[in-house]
Amino acid sequence: MDIKIDQIKNFKIEVFVPVDSKNVVLAAIRRLKVGKIGNYYNCITITEVKASWTANENAHPYLGEAGENYEADEIKIETRCKAEELDELIIAIKKAHPYEEVCINIIPLL
Repeated sequence: MDIKIDQIKNFKIEVFVPVDSKNVVLAAIRRLKVGKIGNYYNCITITEVKASWTANENAHPYLGEAGENYEADEIKIETRCKAEELDELIIAIKKAHPYEEVCINIIPLL
């Protein structure tokens, strides 16, 4: 199968969010009414996860300190969107998210 990126019409989005910011990020996503499946929208999966990271000396982490191995409970929010909704969704997530570096996975759906 030879598919080019501009031929992909749907994407799955995964974003990792601190537990205390879950509702703010969810509200930003839901305002866009993405996650359409048939006659439904805002179809979202929420999973509890454990995250781990180490910030370097140039970072300003929301949680933890530079140089420290840090673990925290997070929420993984998953939804889907159409290609034409992708940019607006990413902007909304980044605006609502408290992290300096937001982990957003964008997965093409074939």
